[in-house]
Amino acid sequence: MTGISSTDYTLAAAICATVPAVALKLSGSSNLDYIPSVGYSSWPLSSVISFKYANNAAQILQESYAKHKGAPFKVPILNRWIVVVGRQHLGDIKQSTDDELSLIEAANGSAKVDYLIGPEINSNPYHISVARIHPARNLGLYYPNVKDEVHAAFEELLDLKDNVWKSVPAVQTVWEIVSRASNRVFVGLPLCRDDGWIDLNSRFAVDVATDANISNMFRRLTYVFQRMPPTAMVQFMTTLVCSTPSGSPN
Repeated sequence: MTGISSTDYTLAAAICATVPAVALKLSGSSNLDYIPSVGYSSWPLSSVISFKYANNAAQILQESYAKHKGAPFKVPILNRWIVVVGRQHLGDIKQSTDDELSLIEAANGSAKVDYLIGPEINSNPYHISVARIHPARNLGLYYPNVKDEVHAAFEELLDLKDNVWKSVPAVQTVWEIVSRASNRVFVGLPLCRDDGWIDLNSRFAVDVATDANISNMFRRLTYVFQRMPPTAMVQFMTTLVCSTPSGSPN
């Protein structure tokens, strides 16, 4: 016998029913009630649309755009809303200043840059001007190296033999080609072709995006932890671990 009583099953069922609702409540969101929703605006019904959107985003966006005739509408995904605006609002967005609409602040809010990468990337964003100005001014100088690296990457990764068909993992191959071409400029040969370096660049970006999505599902809860001093955080986690049952039978 496992020793699990009906009370344990009832408690487990209650937890399974409560956790999603608590997660949604803790996630918080901006006040977007005045913007029409695709499907349902309340949880859990909106989660149905979010799964449909994940599998068929193009159709949902096209149908919603035709329905609302260019007016703003919002689409639910698992942890937030995506607001879609029509052409008539693009001018307002383009003319907005950084104080009104900031890409850096948006990235920090959605990707949790301060906590997943480090606050220095926002407090001293020197890389933006370097990436925006330096490559553009020296594009002619870099072009031969980039062309050479793209050609070499295709030759090595595709390794085509005459007219024989070959199956290629598309996403992974594109990642490696882009990584090699860009790093040919940033770090040069031979590091740009090093497998460990390529994996570090590609995997880091994926891991940050994954962790940010998980964090965004519990935005208010993680915000409380983020505001805690380091000593208070350590004390809280120590208390939590020490109070957790070991799982041994009584």
